[in-house]
Amino acid sequence: MKKVLSVLVALMMGATSFAQTWEHIAAPFTATDIYGHTVNLADTLAAGKAVVIDYSCCWCGPCWNLHTSGILEAIQEQMDEVCVIWVETESSNDLSEIQGNSTYPNPSTNDQYYSGYTQGNWTLTPSGDSVPYPIIDNSSCLNTCAALYAGSVPSVFLIDTTGFFCSIYGPDYGIANNAALTISNIRELLANAPKHGQLPVVDIRGEAQIAKGHILALQAHVTSVDEVTNYEWSHPGATLEEQDGDMVYLSWENPGTYTVTVTVTNVNGSSEASIEVTVLDHIFYCGFDDELEMSNWNYVDRDGDGYNWALASDINASAYAHSGADAAIGFSYMNNTALSPDNWMITPAITLPNITTLRAEWYDRGFSSQYADKYSVYIDTIDGSVEHFLATSAKFTRTVSNTSWTHRQINLGNYAGKTIYIAFRHWNSTDKYIFSIDDLRVYNTNPTVGIDDVADINVALYPNPVNDQLRVDVDGLREVNVMDLSGRVLMTVNSNLVDMSAMASGVYYVRVVTADGVATKKVVKQ
Repeated sequence: MKKVLSVLVALMMGATSFAQTWEHIAAPFTATDIYGHTVNLADTLAAGKAVVIDYSCCWCGPCWNLHTSGILEAIQEQMDEVCVIWVETESSNDLSEIQGNSTYPNPSTNDQYYSGYTQGNWTLTPSGDSVPYPIIDNSSCLNTCAALYAGSVPSVFLIDTTGFFCSIYGPDYGIANNAALTISNIRELLANAPKHGQLPVVDIRGEAQIAKGHILALQAHVTSVDEVTNYEWSHPGATLEEQDGDMVYLSWENPGTYTVTVTVTNVNGSSEASIEVTVLDHIFYCGFDDELEMSNWNYVDRDGDGYNWALASDINASAYAHSGADAAIGFSYMNNTALSPDNWMITPAITLPNITTLRAEWYDRGFSSQYADKYSVYIDTIDGSVEHFLATSAKFTRTVSNTSWTHRQINLGNYAGKTIYIAFRHWNSTDKYIFSIDDLRVYNTNPTVGIDDVADINVALYPNPVNDQLRVDVDGLREVNVMDLSGRVLMTVNSNLVDMSAMASGVYYVRVVTADGVATKKVVKQ
């Protein structure tokens, strides 16, 4: 497996072979195969034939293993209801590589090259016969399945006659041992593909965590062969910033947990989905969601190659975000070019309160466990210049081999009361791939430290321990926050009654905000 595109479209898929994510294809392609025959995807589907399409590259070892397994010709010859199409996705390769007329790898250096190298003759089956399916040398065919194509090969998709498709083989797709690529499993997938006459299947996409005052984008992802006629969003407690069909943009002023619901209707009826959104308090937060949010950061291309950190949307990889619409992307390979970055992404000044229970946290995710990039995190208290960062030791270093989002954190207690700058340095990574940073937050881990607890506020919480309803007895009540022991706000109410019946057993902080001050007490939930 190796990267193949100059522009990436990345999407994590958490599906198993029989719980597939179905997306509708983009515009179907018409292309000419290497024998001069026209292949029209729309005509094939209209004729009642499903399609198995294999995106591969001539130089790719895993692609060759798939080719020599014989499964593609078996599907073509044994499934009358399916057509197989093979597509060469390396734009610089031509018929010579497809027919096996080049050397792999470079014999003088034993390096892996992409352009001009091949694993063998792709026009022949393992037994030496001509392959029974069309071979297309046209990388633009990738656009048809862009919604699920993750930028690596081999990638195999099943396209139903309705135009909906799912992945059935490929790296990082969450398909255990690629078990979906069998004839029996393909038949079962086709039997369970979206059909006319069904209610819409809906889920809400977007990370369910946001800092207060920031905008969260949520999308209703709908699978429906029949036309969707209406989207209705419900979001009590949120400020509606914008709504556009399947998209809604919300913000919250108060920390807590909120429910967002969407009802989607097609001609057959309605379906509903909900998501719980946790709104966080913070000292500093950046979700990397737009250019304005990043305008006061400092970027340094120390290696001078003209490439630097980017937003995911800049390289057409917006799905590569932990939350919201975007993320910060570091890359050591782009536009068929191997890079050796020393790129710095530096926060604006962050002034910390004079308390020691402070922490910085963020999330990272790599694209490939095989091609892992390295980054480090530094802290400076002077001016945020690279020279001052390099005069200190990195506080955190990681080679990002994880292909799922991983929570990272560093302790900031030693910087209490100071103004700091945080730098993310992408370095010591040559010709790897890409990785992502998202949702940087600096916060107080202990909400009982650094708040104005007024000793003479007369607050009574009962019963304690509590089973369901907690009563708050206090004058001038403004707000009640229920928090876990790490300080994360789980619930916010503006009432003397707090319903804790759905919460797990354990110890919680209850912070009571009044007109005269703030008091925080522990409560045991039975």
